[in-house]
Amino acid sequence: ETMKVGHLSIPVASLRDLIAMKLFALKNGTHERQDKDIPDIVHLSVLNDLDAETDLRPLCQKYADLDIYTQLCQRITQLKKTD
Repeated sequence: ETMKVGHLSIPVASLRDLIAMKLFALKNGTHERQDKDIPDIVHLSVLNDLDAETDLRPLCQKYADLDIYTQLCQRITQLKKTD
């Protein structure tokens, strides 16, 4: 995707690309990544009204694993209950 800033077109990552990068970092990074990336993915998902099954599951299958997907679903459910 691109964003117009004045007369410039600047490439930016799409929402799904950003989530995919965070999932890849979760799977391949250190345990400390979870404290940063899981809340980021959860909040991005809720704020952008993503569906866990149709939007997140395919990304988790490709870039992470189903354990991470399960964690995300649990955290999304918890966050939605507090709204």
